Amino acid sequence: MAKGLQTLLVAACLGFADASAFLGSKEKQEIASDDVQEALQSIAAITKSPELSSIEDELRPMFVALPKNKHGALDHATVRYALHRYFVQKHGWHMNGLGSEVEGRSAVVSLSLVKDRAPSFIQGLLEKRLHGEGLGLHDMAVFASTLSSLVHQEIAAGLYRIFDGLEVPSAGTISREAADVAVKNYILRDTIGVLVGMDVEMSVDLTRVDMKEFYPSWDELSAWLEDFRQTRNLLSVRNPFVQQHDSFESSVAFVQDMSHNFMKYQSLDCTGLKSSLVEMDHQGTGRVLLRDFYSGFQHDPLHLFAESVDYLRNLGALDDRDPTRVSVVIPNYLISKTNCLAASGFYSICCSNECEGLMRHLETEVAAPSGSAERIADIISTLSSDSVDAPRNLSSTLRGRLDQIARHHGGAVPLYGRLFSQWMHHAYPRECPFPHVSGTTSPMSPEQWMVDGRSDEASKEEVEKYLAMVPEQDSVAEELPWSTVEELVVDYVRPSAPGAFPSIRGFMFLTAIVSFAAPLVKAMQASDPSSAKAEQHMV
Repeated sequence: MAKGLQTLLVAACLGFADASAFLGSKEKQEIASDDVQEALQSIAAITKSPELSSIEDELRPMFVALPKNKHGALDHATVRYALHRYFVQKHGWHMNGLGSEVEGRSAVVSLSLVKDRAPSFIQGLLEKRLHGEGLGLHDMAVFASTLSSLVHQEIAAGLYRIFDGLEVPSAGTISREAADVAVKNYILRDTIGVLVGMDVEMSVDLTRVDMKEFYPSWDELSAWLEDFRQTRNLLSVRNPFVQQHDSFESSVAFVQDMSHNFMKYQSLDCTGLKSSLVEMDHQGTGRVLLRDFYSGFQHDPLHLFAESVDYLRNLGALDDRDPTRVSVVIPNYLISKTNCLAASGFYSICCSNECEGLMRHLETEVAAPSGSAERIADIISTLSSDSVDAPRNLSSTLRGRLDQIARHHGGAVPLYGRLFSQWMHHAYPRECPFPHVSGTTSPMSPEQWMVDGRSDEASKEEVEKYLAMVPEQDSVAEELPWSTVEELVVDYVRPSAPGAFPSIRGFMFLTAIVSFAAPLVKAMQASDPSSAKAEQHMV
């Protein structure tokens, strides 16, 4: 880093403690409840649109397979489960407030919401207007589209603050260089969050600083952004004879598209992490002994794998059944919060759950909440993964476990239960995470973990302790853990009247959404230019 710029950055960090600074501010974490309702109303009022139809198509296989209530719709918990999976699969977004740790149903109207409460707020409004009958496929698409719209609004407002801080005009045309600088500053501050906890004024252009000291992969990310821009331009419908101009509006559209595709860049890092872990896999169990996990400490102080034992346990990534063979569970570690970017007040971007693709294939084939052990075994035996070749003959142990689950449930295997998830971990130990019993883990982000002064990194003494452990060499492969505790997403009830219900229900939904939401919607305050700009670009 150049000495002059380093001085500039340090001065900014130490000299400006304005409480309204964007990073870490209350403004980034809250949203007006009126904005949430306006987004919901505007989307719900459109019965047909290419966007909603596309979301319905993507949700349909999962919706068909998931257990329904007596109205043929999805209940509260099932909706959250389905939308969590949808956003993770679609964009790599782990939406704050859709996880099992946040379950509020309240739809009380207040002036503002912490953004991780937005999903509960939206769901509460939808369930109230549908009289507690649950959500259908179209309702689910409206829910998903509303959350995406709020993310777009957040991007527009955040980018406006960047433009304003860097004194880049937000009206009219601007140079490509100015647009590029503004976009990269937004990505560094909001997407990567390299300066979280540091009150650096918006006027500081982070592209003039050697960002590799804060984010070592910055050069790779810059190259990916340029490739993404060029690909996007080629795929866009443009008149080659008309000169294209950059503007605030075009920058917002670019960042919104980028946010939908950022997991493609993140997956490059995640693939590298998995490759490193698989090379250390102990007996093909999907586990890495801690002595191997920490081995890089001997040579590199900035070793990738540095989490402490306590933090790994909190993440649900530690297998400590045998104190002499404490190990890290590869898929649990990969999808844990230690590998996430807090890219938004609404979501984080984490490594993808590779088991999701396997489950989507399975539920498409079964097209029901449960299936026979024989049918599921036939499908899985032909389904390959990154580390499992197919076709294959399932072991007698795997077949026996599957039959055991079927007997437990009276002859069929529920796809959406803990026992089957555990079975999938046995079938694909490097792709499918081990499902812990509810309440036994409460994963925290590194920032949350360190609030009480705890370190998420292993100490030198801890590393040395596990490096000194040399387990006995066994000729028999280590057995993966198995418990008989079952937890279903929701009990399955067959729909009572599937015939005329969807069309009547859809009419009730549209009528209720317009009549209930219209009186509550207010325009954003004209005195807040960033909100006004954001409103124009809310999609």
